Formats: sequence, structure tokens, C-alpha cells
Amino acid sequence: MIKRMWIKRTMLWLAVMAVLWSGYWAALAYGAQQSAHQAVNVIRQQGIAASFASAEVKGFPSSVALTLADLSMGDGRAILWSTQTARIEAEVTRPNQIFLDLSQPHRISGSLGAWAIETENAGMMALFAPSLDLPIADVQVAAQALRVAGPNVPQMLLGALAARITDNGAADGVYDVSMDLQDLDLSLVLTTLPASFRIVPRLAFAGDFVFDRPWDRQVFLQGYPLFRGVDIRGLELSFGPSALAASGQLVVADNGRLSGMLSITIDQWRPLFELARELGFVEPGIEEFMIAALDGLAMADNDPDDITVPLILRDGLVSFGALTLGMIPAAR
Repeated sequence: MIKRMWIKRTMLWLAVMAVLWSGYWAALAYGAQQSAHQAVNVIRQQGIAASFASAEVKGFPSSVALTLADLSMGDGRAILWSTQTARIEAEVTRPNQIFLDLSQPHRISGSLGAWAIETENAGMMALFAPSLDLPIADVQVAAQALRVAGPNVPQMLLGALAARITDNGAADGVYDVSMDLQDLDLSLVLTTLPASFRIVPRLAFAGDFVFDRPWDRQVFLQGYPLFRGVDIRGLELSFGPSALAASGQLVVADNGRLSGMLSITIDQWRPLFELARELGFVEPGIEEFMIAALDGLAMADNDPDDITVPLILRDGLVSFGALTLGMIPAAR
């Protein structure tokens, strides 16, 4: 008799827990759908075009997976991003950690025309700090076998991409950023370059990006945080027989122009200089001066094949010593 009562109570307890868990999951699923609609409405209020055709929730009992069909977003003037489907998933026990499946084809339209992006496998994980404004604590992005095509660009191929953005905790709006690109194939784009310069085996970046405030849910109410500068701890690029590395600090003025200093080290600089000369980037009148200056830099590094070039940026104007190299576009 006691055993039967224990079994009944256990079954009743399990049934109650199942009902409560089902209710909890249903509430999360309903909240996910409503949040998607509310987010679109808030984004529209900021003058940004946003829409999706339908929202479907699955994943019971362990997760909530929201699938948005025909999703598009843009500022109505410059950029419009769209994709056939996007799946957003979170475990029921960790609703502040979101996984976003981006493996479907994407289309980006803007001032540079329409671009198509396809990938075999792409996803993003976003972890939000457990506070009222839900600031971003950690974002990881990974993609493989990317194919990009656009105006006058038949196709660019990228073997793999990995990136991570974390709140460094030192100050509000400062984020540690690392990125690694593998096997960037530009053979169908840089058709006039020698074959060895058409493939970039690796591009890596590590540094801090500074914004005027954190990236959190206030974005939907106040707009995007302003980009204020970058501390480049390391930028590495392989290009043909040459390898480039850069470090430095840049700040962004209110007009969007960059100022600061960059130190660029080039291993095997002569092939890169010859390429620039053949492409017409080195004016004949200053060619001898440039070679003499670069030879002097190489001798200062005690290696005739390596040079370190200090560049100064003032309000977007790039200079090397007394030589003005040109203007770079505004950062925003």
C-alpha cells in the first residue's frame, strides 16, 4: 500500500512538473514570437526598414528555435540585407545565449550594388550579460566555403572565417575583436595581377574597437553606438611572396575622419614595390626617391628584405615623413 502511494505521488509530481515545464516553454515560445514582432516595430520607428513573412517556433522541450522566413532589414537608403530564412535558437535553461543559423543565401544591396553571399555552413553565437539592458558580452561567428558575387565581381571565394567579439570589461563600449580569414581567392577579381598575388592564404586581426556606448538593447531606442577608434594589436596579411604586419592606434573624429599612427612591417618588400610600380601606383618622378627611402628603412632594420614603415594619419590624410600618400575614406 505504501509503495503504491509512493508511486502515485511520484507520478503526480512528474505530471505537475511536465505541465509546468510545458507552460514555461510555451511562454518562452510565445515571448520569442512577440519579441520578433516588437523588434521589427521598434526598428521601423528608428527609420530602418525591417520585415519577415512568418515566424515559427519549435524545439520543445529543451530549446526554443525561432525560424523567420523572408527576413529583410535596411536603413531604407544605403544598405538592405535579406535572406530566405534565419533560425534563432536558445536553450531553455540559458535564454541569454542565442545561436543564429546563417547558412541560407544572403543578399546585400546598397550604394555599391547588389551582392550575393552563399555559404555551406555559417552561424553566430551571442551571449548577453544578465542585466536589464542586455549588453553584449560575447559574440562568435564562424563560416566555411563562402562565395561572394557582386557588380563587376564574378566571384570571390573564402575558405573559412572565424571572428570573436567580447566585452573587455575595461570601459563601457570597448570590445576585444579577433578575426581570422583563410584562403581568400580573388582569382576572378584581380585578373591583371600575377597568379601568386590573387590568393591571400591568411588574414588575421586582433585589437580593441571603441564605441561611445555599449551595444545593448538601447540600440533599438537610441540608434547605433558611434565608432570612436581602434587599437590594433596585430594585423597580419600574406600577399604573394610578401607578408605584412601592422599595429597602432586610430581615433575617429566627429566628421568620421581617422587620425593616429600605424607601424607597418613588410617582409619581402621588393616584390610588393615592383607590383605597385607595374600597376602605376608609383609615379616615375619619385621612384628613385622611394627606393632609396625603403632601402634606408631596410638597413635600419638590419635586413635588406624587411622594412618597417611608420605612417601618420591626420584627419584622414596619410603621410610617411614629409611624403603625403593620400586620403583614406571616412570611418563612418
